[in-house]
Amino acid sequence: MDYKRRITILREICFTLIAIALLSFAAFSVTETGENFKLTLTGSKTWSLSYGIGDASGLARAGASPYQLSLDQSLAVDIVGEALSVLTISAHFNDKEPASMQTLTINLDTDHLKGVLGDFSLTGQQAFAVYNKKLKGLRLDYLRDGTTLTGVVSQIEGISESQTFIG
Repeated sequence: MDYKRRITILREICFTLIAIALLSFAAFSVTETGENFKLTLTGSKTWSLSYGIGDASGLARAGASPYQLSLDQSLAVDIVGEALSVLTISAHFNDKEPASMQTLTINLDTDHLKGVLGDFSLTGQQAFAVYNKKLKGLRLDYLRDGTTLTGVVSQIEGISESQTFIG
């Protein structure tokens, strides 16, 4: 991608962000297409202004103060894209959700190499065990002549637990 195209994309993204800032609630959808990529952003930006009137203890339980202005804002964005016909990206960001609900995944898919960078699950089935782990990291699979070589570098999400049954 040449320098002028990058500047054009950056200007369009900045224009979109400025337009969002001028509205109290803005839903947006932007699609950028280039020679070797396509990227779609959808989402919303909201602002809310509140003013506390009433009993101080009741307002405190609701997280407000009497006779005080409060500004709250949120941003939710979904990103879907494809590049070079072998890479795909998907992401979900929402500042009202916990960090465990934010996702980013980049997939690689070629004839002999498959990979995932970001959020993925590792599943397996053995004779006496079944496991399913949600991971953040990198996974690469090399496929050749019916054989698969897999490499994983990641961090486990959640709480690992094991149980032993004797009987």
